[in-house]
Amino acid sequence: MEFHLQSTFEEALKQGINLFLGAGFSILAKDHEDELLPTAGTLVKELSQIFKVPDSLDLPKISTILDSTKKNDFRNYLLNRFNVKSFDPRYFSLDKFFVKNIYTTNIDNLTQKIYSQSDKHYLIDVTINGAFLGKESINYIPLHGSIENPQKPFKFSPNEIVSAFSTDRDTWQYLRQGVEKYPTLFWGYSLSDAGVIEALFSPGSNYKFHQTKWIILSDKNESMDQYFDALGFNIIYSNTDKFLNYLDGLKLGKEEIGILRQGTSKLFGELAIPKAGTVSVRPVIEFYKGAPPIWFDVFSSNIVRTSHYENVIDLINKKKEILVLGIPASGKTTLMMQIAASYQFNGHKLVTSYLPYNKAKFIANKLGSDKCIIFIDSFKDNLDAFEYLQRYPNIKIIGFDREHNFDIISHRLDSRVEIYDITDLTQIDVQKIFDQIPLEIRGKELIHTINNGLFEFVNANIHGNSIKARYNQIFQELAQQSIDLVDLFVMCCYIHTCRTPVSFDMAYAFLSNSIPDYNDIIATVEALGSLLTDYPNSFVDDDQDYFQTRSTIVAETVIEKVPPVIFKRVLKRFTQNVGTYRICNYYTFKKMGYDSKFAVKAFPNWEEGMTFYEDIYQKDDSFYVLQQEALYLANRKRFTEAFVAIDKAIRLSHDRHFSIRNTHAIILFEANINGDSSDPVVQQTLEKSLNILTDCYIRDPRKFYHAKIFAVQAIQYYSKFSNIKGKKYLITASERLNDVISDYNHPRIRGLRDLSNRINDMLQNIERNHKV
Repeated sequence: MEFHLQSTFEEALKQGINLFLGAGFSILAKDHEDELLPTAGTLVKELSQIFKVPDSLDLPKISTILDSTKKNDFRNYLLNRFNVKSFDPRYFSLDKFFVKNIYTTNIDNLTQKIYSQSDKHYLIDVTINGAFLGKESINYIPLHGSIENPQKPFKFSPNEIVSAFSTDRDTWQYLRQGVEKYPTLFWGYSLSDAGVIEALFSPGSNYKFHQTKWIILSDKNESMDQYFDALGFNIIYSNTDKFLNYLDGLKLGKEEIGILRQGTSKLFGELAIPKAGTVSVRPVIEFYKGAPPIWFDVFSSNIVRTSHYENVIDLINKKKEILVLGIPASGKTTLMMQIAASYQFNGHKLVTSYLPYNKAKFIANKLGSDKCIIFIDSFKDNLDAFEYLQRYPNIKIIGFDREHNFDIISHRLDSRVEIYDITDLTQIDVQKIFDQIPLEIRGKELIHTINNGLFEFVNANIHGNSIKARYNQIFQELAQQSIDLVDLFVMCCYIHTCRTPVSFDMAYAFLSNSIPDYNDIIATVEALGSLLTDYPNSFVDDDQDYFQTRSTIVAETVIEKVPPVIFKRVLKRFTQNVGTYRICNYYTFKKMGYDSKFAVKAFPNWEEGMTFYEDIYQKDDSFYVLQQEALYLANRKRFTEAFVAIDKAIRLSHDRHFSIRNTHAIILFEANINGDSSDPVVQQTLEKSLNILTDCYIRDPRKFYHAKIFAVQAIQYYSKFSNIKGKKYLITASERLNDVISDYNHPRIRGLRDLSNRINDMLQNIERNHKV
């Protein structure tokens, strides 16, 4: 079998699943004449032979003729032909699973015979008894009638189906609701029934929000694949015989219904997923304008579930730890909230973007033996907590982060962690998202983007000002009101990009040199109004407020667009006024807050930039600060000063920190690559850089980044000298890239593949032209 989302299917067999059965399901059952039950095609031939009607007609047409001319004989034949006497014993395997509803277009009584001997489940024929939901009961819905209920007519013809749909719409509505509530397997059925298609997939059926659906197809057919894919089906290539073998051999552990000692909200407070009726409400248009998702968006199903939703759930069901990655604004947080809210799990479900090591220990202690799944946004910043919680078999971690952070943490992830990237959207995803954008802002025609990340695609397909244009305008309005307002807003954006919120203490310290009055500072913060929002995760100190800008995209947009002179003023003001002890989650902040990219933007004058880093170093005398200073100075082509900073960082790190050594190699290389190629010192220095990177690659588990930098330098070295040593460097670079590519299953490898292909082309060109 070929089976998409098999783990999710097997989980559904334990948690609850619908069966939708067609003629192909019953082909291994026999009637009282010991004949196999017929499919539609076989039945047409039998009816044609017995009742002398043209076999060129299809079953609905033949049924219409016989209903009009030989109704009793036709009905008696069906009652006998579809009365099951015996069947393949593998059908009994269905009784092992948690089936919620069985819908069928078959009129036979095979299903009743299967469950008639069960001591686990019993059928409730909804057409006779109405629906009943119990632990042991299975609702049975014979859509075309059943020989077990001969008083009701069988429905074969299109007119009967249409009539049934128009006169009893609630039957079809009931069918819809079942498919929306539980995963469904379509077995032996081709969806050729017009009434069922109308019920499931009409414009008002809300089919985009169905639970996961599978359909069994016996043969591959590209056009049918596309059709069922468009309807949201996952295809199982099999037949009834093979699928019964699979089910019969399937050994699923009993679902352990753990009795939780206390409710999740009572135990874990703000980490618990809120109840749908308790969350704040807003128009969904705010999400499509660039605001981050809120729980109301998720609970109300106002945001499309992309194909990644089912794929990630399938990985979760494989009992693996998962790291979900994507480019900025690709919908990671949205997907995390959608899965967290809907994933069926017999235990605690927690959601956070801030999980320090000690809090992880606290959670483990409170859990005891309770099962728990924790969804962690900004995974890189919470890696210590992840590594601690990994040792607990009752805790599962699902992380979400930007894909470029994979380079930094890959060496700390073992083979148990599955990597999944959500950046790319399918064409079906794109169309569904476009259709869901509110009409008042949706563009007239769908516009495809270079990479269909969620935000980039939405931003290209709404009219009016883009988020960047809107915040440019807001920034100008603030500048007209007050320098303090501008500085506070830019500071909040800067802090947000560093993955931590702003506390009122931080705002007070930042503004206190120009606004000494406490109440005036409160008024200044409040003046920013809806530009700020409360931070969703609480800290230990509940006596003060924590806030942030409305989204990471907003924060990054503002930092990108703010004039350097203002950004310089804000950085200097923050560094001088706000002590490290006031900064929330400083351990996370300093990894990003002192990044050389910020200094490059704010300080075009290298002396001012160096002073900025010296001021920081007075407060935090770590080698990381010196490393960022060195990178900044190298960017400004002040290599002498950069060497002073990086040499000091090497001494402080005792030459054991490979990130520092990598930076040393980069600066060595950049300082000399444009030097005179005839100068032996230039060549020796460039080779020293490559040798440092080689040592880093051999000794450091983080081979990804070292291999990449080595390859870039090897290309530049060969381009400068075109010698045998340069060729050897290219060969070594190619080997290392291939090793890294084979070790990692991650889209960031695409960039390495491009680099590898470039080097291979160079080597082939060298061989062709005998350049070396």
